[in-house]
Amino acid sequence: MKIINLLILLSLTCFLFAGVSSQQDKKNIEYLQMLDKNITGTIEVLSTFNDALDAIPFEVTGMNAFSQFLMELTMECSNIKKDISDSYELSRNDREEMIYVLISSLNPEVKRLPFDISKQRDYQNKQIALVMRGRIKKHILETQKKIFTEEAAVLESKTFNKYFFNLHSQHFMYQLMMDYLEPSEKLSKENRDFLITMVQAVEDDLMEGKPPQEGGEEE
Repeated sequence: MKIINLLILLSLTCFLFAGVSSQQDKKNIEYLQMLDKNITGTIEVLSTFNDALDAIPFEVTGMNAFSQFLMELTMECSNIKKDISDSYELSRNDREEMIYVLISSLNPEVKRLPFDISKQRDYQNKQIALVMRGRIKKHILETQKKIFTEEAAVLESKTFNKYFFNLHSQHFMYQLMMDYLEPSEKLSKENRDFLITMVQAVEDDLMEGKPPQEGGEEE
């Protein structure tokens, strides 16, 4: 009788901890592939900003610092792409966890709350993600306009100032959030909920004027 009870207990344990389904794992792989493509697009945007430096016909104070700044952002993107590439060799559960880690990289201070995501909450999250995409896209365009306006001031003063660095930091973070949000339909309900929480937290910080990362300093 004890052996039968033990077998039942083991069966229940295996069921409860079955982990990520093959169907969700397939979606996770699709999400990672789409994210990788989006990150490549962000690298191309950074390359465009860097190419613009080469077109400046005179020396601008802080030019080297700004070039290094763009290179660091590019390296950050490259690290994300490497993590994505490495994730294809992982197990289903580890790949699911890797996606959580990738989302966490937007702001490591934001943590996932350990509670079950209901179907209703997940449906709401999908709708919220669509609204967020529209809002983040608007932030990207508005920040680009500010960058172009500030570029004229930088060229006139011949100095890359801290405000210019901050604008690029904000633009980079908005771009990353869009990269993660666009394929969010493919995520598990847990990671989708975490992504919504993450994007809201980072967006709030940016709107409050909190720097997303260490930017360059005026030389």
